[in-house]
Amino acid sequence: MKKLLVILLLTFTSLVYAGEGRYTMVYDEYWKGVYVLDSKDGSVKYCLVSSPEKPPKCSPPSKD
Repeated sequence: MKKLLVILLLTFTSLVYAGEGRYTMVYDEYWKGVYVLDSKDGSVKYCLVSSPEKPPKCSPPSKD
């Protein structure tokens, strides 16, 4: 249920802050995915959202 809620929120907004501002998510309309920035360690990962029934497929966090 939480995953579905996140997907619905990302559908209606392009910039979402979660928790205490640690994570910033930006929706990519063209590729139907989400970039997730972790402000604590500076890593970025990309999650592809294929459908509400399936969990998103995410890349490992960047090391830069």
